[in-house]
Order: sequence, then C-alpha cells, then structure tokens
Amino acid sequence: MVAILGSDPELFLVDHFGDLRSAIGLIGGSKENPRPVLTGPGFAVQEDNVAVEFNIPPSKSREEFIANLSVMLEFLTNEVQQLGLALSIRPSARFPENQLTTDAAKMFGCDADFNAWTLEQNPKPVCDDPTFRTCGGHVHFSTKLPVVQVVRSMDLFLGVPSVLLDVDTERRKLYGSAGCYRFTRYGGEYRTLSNFWITDKKLMGWCWDNAQKAIKYTEDNRELDDDDFLSGYATSIQYCINNSDRGLAKELMDEIQSF
Repeated sequence: MVAILGSDPELFLVDHFGDLRSAIGLIGGSKENPRPVLTGPGFAVQEDNVAVEFNIPPSKSREEFIANLSVMLEFLTNEVQQLGLALSIRPSARFPENQLTTDAAKMFGCDADFNAWTLEQNPKPVCDDPTFRTCGGHVHFSTKLPVVQVVRSMDLFLGVPSVLLDVDTERRKLYGSAGCYRFTRYGGEYRTLSNFWITDKKLMGWCWDNAQKAIKYTEDNRELDDDDFLSGYATSIQYCINNSDRGLAKELMDEIQSF
C-alpha cells in the first residue's frame, strides 16, 4: 500500500547581506486563505509569522513528491529574488528586533497539536527569547489506519533518524517533540520534523521512503492495541527525539534494520 503524502514546509528569508528578513507583507496568503500559485490545484504560499510557508498537492509517488517540492522551491526562489531576497532553509533562527515590530511578527506559537504517546494535547511552547523563531517540515499522510499508530511508527522511521540528519537541536526544545501530530480530514499530520529534509532531493526521497516504511509497519501490526504498539521502544524513541540523543538514535537505527 503506497500512501499519499503532502507537506507544508516553512522557510526564512534573507537579504543580500545574509540578514534575516520578515516575510510579513511580502508574500501574501494566510493560514485561512493561502495564495494559490502555479497552474495546478494545491500549490499555494502563505505568511506564517515571519516565515514563508508553502503547500504542495497530495503526491501519489516518490517522483511526484520530489517534483512538487522542487517546483515550489524554484517558484519561491524566483519570486523572492524579485524582492532582493533569498530563501534560507534552516530549522531555527534569531531575528533582528527591527524585523519583529508588528503585531503579526510578535505572535508566537500555533494551533494546538497532540502527543501520540501520551494521547494528550501538547502544552503551548514558551520561549524566553522573543527573537527566536522556528521552521517545520511537516508530513501529511492519507490513511485509514489508526493515526496514532502511524505517528508512532513515523517517530521510529523518521523522527529517530532525523536526530542524526538534522544538526539543529534548538527547535526541538520548543517544537517537534516525539509523537507530535494533528488529525486531518484525510488522515494525519506528522509534525516532529523540521524543514532540514527539503534542502536536497536525496533527503526528500528519504522522507518519502521512510514515511512509506512507517505506514507499512503500521499496516503489518495494525492488530495491536495503541498501548502495545511499539511499546518496547516507546521510552527510547521519545527520549532519543526529545533529547537529540545521537548515540541512542544509532542504536535504534540498528533496530530499524531488523524490521
């Protein structure tokens, strides 16, 4: 079973000097009303606090997933170049205070999400640094499988390896904890990953491949109750992701090979 995947990555903008610039008032679109772009349905952009967020249509194959992401990155690169700016794909950054003067820029946090391990709502992040901002690389998946089990599988197949692949550890202190997800009308949204994996096509392919492995693992073990699903690895998976424990990630990666 090949699952249909989508994504809505976030990115920062920088000027010719490499200084961060707020996207507010430059890109258009909002969470409630994204700005459609390109020729096909599902391609859209929006301002998300000081970051740029883009949407891709649901992808039915690895090639389509990579192509959809790539065409949006190319579109945005060309669009912001006309503003004298460039894209900056990084999971976290501290913005100059002169870029955070508007009410929209001062808004911190997003709508509530949930923890697939505790089955509770995640607390709203609190940050002592008002200049700190983050970017996610969330993975949307269409499935009739139990969403909580899919998210736990994605923690093992995506979240744990991301500890080795994503050099940024600051974002995880506020966002992207283990098991972070939302329900959607078509399945779910896995919210643990930052935007690190959209930096090149190999990582885009890695994301597709491992998301599919997670869904297949869920399909093969769907008869288990939520409490029993990956229960032998639950503590290790959560600790690994939440604490950016690279040594434990390598150990768990060895376990993944046996699956």
